[in-house]
Amino acid sequence: MEEASQIQKDRRKGQLSLFEKLERKGEENFQDRLDKLPKMKETSRKIKLAWEKELLGVYLSGHPLRGYEKRITYSSTISLANLNQIKDKKELRVTGIISSLTLKNDRRGKAMAFLTLEDLESEGEVVIFSKVYEECASHLKEGNLILVEGRLDTSSDPPKIIAKKIFPFSKLKDIPYNFHLQVKKSRWGKEDMEKIKDIFSSHQGNYPVYLHFQGDNAERITVKSKSLKVDFSESLIDEIEGFLGKNSLWIEE
Repeated sequence: MEEASQIQKDRRKGQLSLFEKLERKGEENFQDRLDKLPKMKETSRKIKLAWEKELLGVYLSGHPLRGYEKRITYSSTISLANLNQIKDKKELRVTGIISSLTLKNDRRGKAMAFLTLEDLESEGEVVIFSKVYEECASHLKEGNLILVEGRLDTSSDPPKIIAKKIFPFSKLKDIPYNFHLQVKKSRWGKEDMEKIKDIFSSHQGNYPVYLHFQGDNAERITVKSKSLKVDFSESLIDEIEGFLGKNSLWIEE
């Protein structure tokens, strides 16, 4: 009996060993097949976010405007969330991403567009009539980050933006804007002015610099730099805010 039992144990052991070998072989074959698969490039963050928005209706892993927050804030004269706080026909400048785009023909048969622009806080509708559309059509694509110059139209609810000019955000540095900096009287000293000059010198670009010296009794002296021109980057804004505080700078034509 003991001998028969041992034979059965050995057979079972042999069967288990066989199964273990087959299992290991299967794992090895599977790994070989994995190794032979072509290496795929990692999907870009922009595309991942576009998929999330299209499939789920929301961004999960981030927001496409992250990394542009300061430039968006300072290049815009108002956020889209606050459009109902300004008057009809008010000139404005807003920056955001195109979340939807619809093309139509006007009464003369010319192409025009309606788009939904989304910033970090809200969204708004932009109307682009045919003349402006002809000038900016190449910039208009869902997912593109743009800057819109226009006026507010409050005849509808919610109000719409009537576009006058549209620029791709990547070309912001080439738009003929001026960089303005307000310097409080407490910062008029030589050491502080040298610090401001050093910051500007390390961020050279295309924007002429205007310094506004704010004195007592709302007195202000404005000086245009003859030699300094700056870029408009997140790092420049960070340094200026760190030294002079928030809302100490702005850009305008």
